[in-house]
Amino acid sequence: MSNTYPAIPDPQPTVESLTTAVRMLKLAVELLTAQRAGAAAARVYVQETAPTPYYKGDLWIIPSTGLVRYWNASQWVKITIT
Repeated sequence: MSNTYPAIPDPQPTVESLTTAVRMLKLAVELLTAQRAGAAAARVYVQETAPTPYYKGDLWIIPSTGLVRYWNASQWVKITIT
């Protein structure tokens, strides 16, 4: 495993910037926790209504509120960033 992890950019107040930051953070966490090996890649959804998830770990960004949720294999769970 590489000792180099993707840089996580500081997001700007745009959906595209937030999406990029979340994707990079997700990739870094997957690499650090070894959750990517052999598993299907999780998806990132950017939409107002709840998407139909495919994999545990899928992320859903709600553009109007900036809330981020992840699919824990049974429900969408709010991610709280402090």
